[in-house]
Amino acid sequence: MVDDSMSKERGTYGSNRSNLYGENVFTSLQVINGIPIFFDQHLERLLLSVKFYTHSDKYLMSTAEEKIYKSMKEVLKLIDINLNYYLRISILFHSNELSLSSDLNDLEIIINYQRLPEVERTLKLKTSLIKKDNSMFPSFFKLGNYSQEIWELSQVKKEGFNDLLYYNKEGFISECSTSNIFFINNKNIRTPSLDCNCLDGVTRKQLMKALNKNGHTIEEGQFHLEHLIESDFAFVTNSVKGLSLVDSIDGKSFKSDKVNYFTVI
Repeated sequence: MVDDSMSKERGTYGSNRSNLYGENVFTSLQVINGIPIFFDQHLERLLLSVKFYTHSDKYLMSTAEEKIYKSMKEVLKLIDINLNYYLRISILFHSNELSLSSDLNDLEIIINYQRLPEVERTLKLKTSLIKKDNSMFPSFFKLGNYSQEIWELSQVKKEGFNDLLYYNKEGFISECSTSNIFFINNKNIRTPSLDCNCLDGVTRKQLMKALNKNGHTIEEGQFHLEHLIESDFAFVTNSVKGLSLVDSIDGKSFKSDKVNYFTVI
């Protein structure tokens, strides 16, 4: 909420930069049995996003971190420790200028939580009409304006698809609407590199670390759609949904006899 004095001072009521311009940075994660999964990694990325977007100094970021921790503690008191939750931490901005004030009144933290929904573990993807373009934002940055993607996704769901697959203007595959994508051919694990305009996802990063630790090699690179379609199978990663297997892309199914490898990687 914006307090009355701040609203009157700026000639508005109940409004802020985030409402006016669609500006908010966010991160989403699971809370399992009262424990936020990969919270430190999500917090680090969230603070990096705030620092990048608001040009804030080290002192202000330390104060912002304390404010986020305090909000998280309050939320964790409200939830049932025996249940699993989806949680989204959003940072909204109130300042007329895109920078944080010394008392941080211009920064608002909103934490939404709900029971973790049932997740479809096999996905039918359709290639998007939208091409990922070069961005001024770094690969870790998540801005909460997904209106174009949400609208297109709502349309393809009417056709029986679960998600969208994007590729960039150079023709390389990038990511899904809210997930990173991996694909495997002859046990070689591949995923688009960050220069393909995909998000540096927390689950993507943690999975790659785990796979490397177990002796697997992951090739990050620039891959055409044909490389993906001709692979043995593919899966996506998401911090809320975990891992889901790709059943088909544009109606083309993967080789079912190869999918068992998915259970042992």
